[in-house]
Amino acid sequence: IKKSVNLPIVRDEKDTVYCTRLINEALLELNHRECGPVHINFPIDDNYPELLGTFKLEEMCLPQFRKINRITPESNEDIWYKLAESLKSRCTLVVYGQDRKASYERIQALENFGDRFNCIFATDILSNINGKYCIDMGTALKVIDLKGELIPTLIITMNGATISGIKTKFKDKGIEHWHVSKEGIVSDVFRSQTKIIECSVNYFLNRVSNLVDKQKNTYIEAWNNAIK
Repeated sequence: IKKSVNLPIVRDEKDTVYCTRLINEALLELNHRECGPVHINFPIDDNYPELLGTFKLEEMCLPQFRKINRITPESNEDIWYKLAESLKSRCTLVVYGQDRKASYERIQALENFGDRFNCIFATDILSNINGKYCIDMGTALKVIDLKGELIPTLIITMNGATISGIKTKFKDKGIEHWHVSKEGIVSDVFRSQTKIIECSVNYFLNRVSNLVDKQKNTYIEAWNNAIK
């Protein structure tokens, strides 16, 4: 098997979130790079209704749960186009995370992305990057009240560890979350992940930027005005 997960017995919302993540991780591995089986262990509570030695399923209509989808460079061009079009209608908070000093190519990719989408890049001292679309979150969160037009409709994470202040502010708020990762791993830090984008940061930024025209970035303006 390619992956094995042991589901918790769901007793509260935290168990539900964890269970949802584990099932997504298992199902995503079915065709990740190569196809193969996975194992999902489904424990049964001792108090589960039982009739003549058989467990009784009383739910006739199962509820909907959040599904995480994987997008790769080999994904259909139409999928990438829809991704770029979706970004055009969002206010996007890109959590840049921890990284080594950025190359010239990375800085260009960040600026091209910022020229085309309503976004900011949330950074801290360990991000090792500056740019016209970058906001130092350590400073910003001390001087502004996150409300109204500053609230993102999409969060994208990339690189190393997520900035802790951002995680605290937006976890469990239901804001859609995408994660960019070369390894294609699940990183559901906000408990709202819907996409894994399995590629390098530069590839993601450039690919979606090349699919749309430049537009005015009003989201960075809102953040800069709030800080001033």
